Amino acid sequence: MRLPGLDIPKTEKVITNSFRGLNVTSSAKEDQFTSMNNLCSDLYPSLSVRKKRILYSAFTDEINGMCALDRLFCIKNRKVWYGDQMLNSLTLSAGKKTLVPVGSRVYIFPDKVFVETSGTLRYGNMEIEKSLSYGLVAIEPALTAYPDAPYERSSSEPTVSDPAAFEGRFWLDSASVPCKLKKYVFNGTAGSFHEVTPDCTRIIVSDGYYEPIDDFFDGFSPGDGAELTGSGKMLNTLRSLGLEGSFAVISRGPAYMLIDKKITGYRITVLTNNDNAGSFTVRRNVPDLDFALAAGSRMWGCSISENRIYASRKDNYCAFYGSGSSSDDPVSFPAGTPSRFTGAALFNGSPVFFKEDALHKIVGLSQSVVVCEGVAEGCSGSLQSIGGSLCYKSRTGVCAFSGGVCPVRISAELGELGALSACAGACSDRYYLSLSEGGVSRLLVYDTLHGIWHEEDALNFTCSAFCGGVLYLGCPGSGIYTLGQASGTPEDQINWYAESADIRTRDGGRKLLTRVTVRASIPEGSHAGMFVSYDDSGQRIYAGALRDGCSSFALRSVRSDLIKLRFEGTGDCSILSLIRSYRSAGEI
Repeated sequence: MRLPGLDIPKTEKVITNSFRGLNVTSSAKEDQFTSMNNLCSDLYPSLSVRKKRILYSAFTDEINGMCALDRLFCIKNRKVWYGDQMLNSLTLSAGKKTLVPVGSRVYIFPDKVFVETSGTLRYGNMEIEKSLSYGLVAIEPALTAYPDAPYERSSSEPTVSDPAAFEGRFWLDSASVPCKLKKYVFNGTAGSFHEVTPDCTRIIVSDGYYEPIDDFFDGFSPGDGAELTGSGKMLNTLRSLGLEGSFAVISRGPAYMLIDKKITGYRITVLTNNDNAGSFTVRRNVPDLDFALAAGSRMWGCSISENRIYASRKDNYCAFYGSGSSSDDPVSFPAGTPSRFTGAALFNGSPVFFKEDALHKIVGLSQSVVVCEGVAEGCSGSLQSIGGSLCYKSRTGVCAFSGGVCPVRISAELGELGALSACAGACSDRYYLSLSEGGVSRLLVYDTLHGIWHEEDALNFTCSAFCGGVLYLGCPGSGIYTLGQASGTPEDQINWYAESADIRTRDGGRKLLTRVTVRASIPEGSHAGMFVSYDDSGQRIYAGALRDGCSSFALRSVRSDLIKLRFEGTGDCSILSLIRSYRSAGEI
């Protein structure tokens, strides 16, 4: 007798042992997760719970910025901290700061001050202004090689009674037009004046009693840009000599300064309390830089209000003005694009200035402009160099610039990513991006080695620094947290979850998901479980607890177009693999 045939339902197993992180889009694969919290790729290809952060310093004060020297340099509540030392003598303005570390010194914008950390912690001003309204100002041709040489100033040749003693002295011949500078030369038996060619200008200041003011030019350094100006008669004197403006300082000493400018006349101006006499002012100015950095032994920066890029004199980070005759002189040039600057960073040792729709690469002392997706307004802190690329938050995503023609988008798995502000840090080939908008924050992490994203929690940090192998994160209202080893208080047990992408039926619905087996590593003291939701009901059904090793869960045999799995727990856990078993519906 022939019996009817009976098809045995066939079972198919799909094994996932490599997890590709976060993907919130509709194209998420079955080895990705559409939402997660506090998970990472530390044990890739497994999915694991992130390491605990350390609360390095707890405080509720404002945090204005931080950078790395040989220890952490931080501004808290407008005060400078270098390690555990506080600089009591300096109180900065409120608001976010741009910090530019150079050697043992940190330059702080927009306050335009610098802090010297070697030896005793101290500060100085990048800008200087000195004024004289009562006294005497002498301006005359000079020689760089003889900065403090005494002059005989007269219209007739000086009488020399002792030629040997007069050797090397100078006579400023005012009878000549233009005036001439002459040096007395003694040949052993007789001497005479010989004309020399001045190569600079000397300015000497004296008080009302014609005594030199020895500290008048204190603070100025060779290479500085000294702006000369004044009022009344003094201003007319400067204009007549072509000295109204900024000039490079060659040297300075007690009561005198040499500047890189040749003149053919000389003036001695007496300043009194008479308004017509006016006043004399010398300044070292620094432009209002919204973003700044150090590169090539210069300070580079950009001004939003001027739409201009500046570079200081080489080896002088405070000198942005002053025309001279050297290739080391400061430079500046217009941006050439109309939009606002939004950030700046170093890439391969060269400055790159960003706008929302362009980047300006500095090549030598000029710029190359690339029209592209740039840094979003309010997201300058997201710029971080990591893995050979410069990563940053753009208007709707995250981009990476690797020196090619244009940056590329690296956040396709995150969908459209908006935020009013963003800050980032870099550590162990990972890019930590804190986004904030409307009081809601989220921390996303990009693994540059494997090209995958994970989401941690709502930690909101506004500044970061990588110092001594530790990433420091400045969090307003809570303090400074660290990733890596540092002393402090570790977090409590971490709560976490991961929700899978849609798991659909196979072979057009003829194969149903009937069992899920999870292999996990769960240490003692931690716990985790699995939930299942069917179709789009949103109702999660508890499937059971995960245990260390393999856990197998039978699913109800119903026809569902899609299934979602959710894993959640507290404490350490690593999901090593996921086995999904499908069974054919079968026929009689």
